[in-house]
Parts: sequence; C-alpha cells; structure tokens
Amino acid sequence: MGIIGRTIKWTLNAIPRTALQRVAGWAVPALGLLYAGKGRECPICGSKRRKFLPYGYGPVREDALCPRCLSLERHRLLWHYLVHSPEQERFKSLPTILHIAPEVCLMKQLSQ
Repeated sequence: MGIIGRTIKWTLNAIPRTALQRVAGWAVPALGLLYAGKGRECPICGSKRRKFLPYGYGPVREDALCPRCLSLERHRLLWHYLVHSPEQERFKSLPTILHIAPEVCLMKQLSQ
C-alpha cells in the first residue's frame, strides 16, 4: 500500500463521515488528477484514468474508487449488469425504477 492508500485509510477512519461527504465532491476529483491516464475506464461516467484510487476503511483495496463519479467496484458491477444483462430491455421499458438508498453515481445515470 502506497502513501496515498495509507493517507486515504487514515482519513476515512479519523474524520467523521459527514465531513468527508462535504469535501468529497471536490477533494477526490482533485486527487484523481494524480491518476490521469488511459489504463481504466469507468463504465458509469466514462472517465479514463491510469488506475482508480485506493479505498477502504479496513484493508485498503487498490484500484477501487473512480475519482470522477465516486463509484466503487460494486457500483460499476451493478451498472454493468443493468446495461448488459438479458433483462436490459425490461429496464428500458419501465417508466420508473425504485432504488433504495441510491448511490450518487448511479442516481445521475438512472435519473436520465
């Protein structure tokens, strides 16, 4: 785990979650500038980075957080399923989708 991973782990465990949520909208994309490149592409927002940011409260997972839309692996997997599953046509034909406690990254996509 690199210095950024250790810093992220300390930040997640030391600073209250409400404070983190207030600054995440500008701080994470600013940190993402360090990862500019074309190694990974987020299926939700289309952002291209050398790799994703590390993330985790316990063990830090490398390559986990998209710095543009703040999606994690599970969010990208869910989006991939919604877009590429055999039931994809059923999702397109529904007028509304109820998502309990929607993630911000998916809320933007589902609202379209």
